[in-house]
Amino acid sequence: MTSKLSVETSELGQLSTKQTDAAAVFSAAGNTTSYVEVKVLATHGPLCLSTQSALSAANNARKAACEQMQNKSRHLAENLTHGAAQYDQTDAQEGSHLSKQIQV
Repeated sequence: MTSKLSVETSELGQLSTKQTDAAAVFSAAGNTTSYVEVKVLATHGPLCLSTQSALSAANNARKAACEQMQNKSRHLAENLTHGAAQYDQTDAQEGSHLSKQIQV
């Protein structure tokens, strides 16, 4: 059972744009809780030091995860854009070769 592979480079471009947008969202999400641990310490004092420490660790892990997802989305967007360009280039080259063979 075989099927034809069909690539629409415009669709790859749309997917690339979505990944670029996702990278921006991950960036914003990583900054959403910035400095919350400092605010807890400032408003509640040293009595909540253990809570502040836990918030700091959780926030650092969250930021790291968001940065990784942002980087993955950017990399995927770049690969999709590059892939679309390669498909377009190959299509143009092979179209040119066919035109020469057929003498249109």
